[in-house]
Amino acid sequence: TYADGSTGFYRELEGSYLQEKGFETSYIQWVIEHKQIFPGTDNRCHYAKDLYTNTIPDAKMIAGVYLPVIDVDMLVDESWTSMLGLKKSFCLQDYLYILSELSKEKEILTENRERIEKIYSILATLLPTCTQNQIQQLKDWATNNKILVKGSSDFLCPKELSIVMVEGFMGNKFAYTGKDKPSSKLIQLMRLFGVKVIEQVTPNYIGTPYQKDEIKNRLLVISPLLASLKDGDYEKNISKTRSAIESLQFYSVEQIELTYGDTN
Repeated sequence: TYADGSTGFYRELEGSYLQEKGFETSYIQWVIEHKQIFPGTDNRCHYAKDLYTNTIPDAKMIAGVYLPVIDVDMLVDESWTSMLGLKKSFCLQDYLYILSELSKEKEILTENRERIEKIYSILATLLPTCTQNQIQQLKDWATNNKILVKGSSDFLCPKELSIVMVEGFMGNKFAYTGKDKPSSKLIQLMRLFGVKVIEQVTPNYIGTPYQKDEIKNRLLVISPLLASLKDGDYEKNISKTRSAIESLQFYSVEQIELTYGDTN
């Protein structure tokens, strides 16, 4: 008794060994289940059951070299997906695994920034349907992992970072959330990770504020210089500059404390 066949990669002969081990004598099926011959996008060969189908939306873009998507030139038909036993979707742990692996990179290329942005978007979309167990998985992951800092290749613990929704607020420890303004769902995800979200800045004064004209007077002294920096009629410029300065009011106070509207 023997099984004889070709996989398209190489030819093998398996004698009565198959029956002795209780396997079916279908050679192709046996190869699918027991041979690491199927190419993945991580440049390695795998068991078919360990590969993801390439029909998952943006599969290769999301997975990169971190998870193995079957590496073939065409989309795998559903019948082959079932026969090979390919994975048909990414799960929560898959997305978190990719983020963890990205944080180990010494340099974050543009494609990986886009990968992070895409995964954040997917997680934010999934968030409303997550179970309590999945919510806890996200929190636990954030406790033990780092996320990308905006404008940098560095990764820091989420609790060390912020997202600022207030224009003009400057800093150097902001969480990367993509090129566009983060959606409300993405902000919710960042909060879940432990990132501080600054949506408003409220000044609290210690002591009684009193008007102080010293700064205004200094600006009026240099108003001719400020006016000369503008193109156009000098006399009109200096008139507008003086008028703008005169409309300003400056106050002095013993101390100002700023609160950011997020105790996370």
